[in-house]
Amino acid sequence: MNTDARDPYLDALRAGALIIVVLGHWVATLPRFDEGVLVAADHLLQEWPKAGFLTWLVQVVPLFVFVSAAVAANGVEERLARRAPRGTGGQVGRCDWHGRR
Repeated sequence: MNTDARDPYLDALRAGALIIVVLGHWVATLPRFDEGVLVAADHLLQEWPKAGFLTWLVQVVPLFVFVSAAVAANGVEERLARRAPRGTGGQVGRCDWHGRR
């Protein structure tokens, strides 16, 4: 992988989206402790159903998918420019492709 061709902004968007998803699921879990011992865990939406609107405000999975597709599109363009056959996106495929010239 050529790291010079990567766009750090797109990588940061994907990483941020994943962090928001993980933190959102972590915050939505409501652990209950009794004298320092975990006795139960509930979900935020069970305790406060009106919090469901938050799930609509913090939609980052579509952002992750869109950005990932944009990044993949660059790789497809490179493959088409090289006229490489399908399935040669990885390092092994590149070695095989260069060996057949």
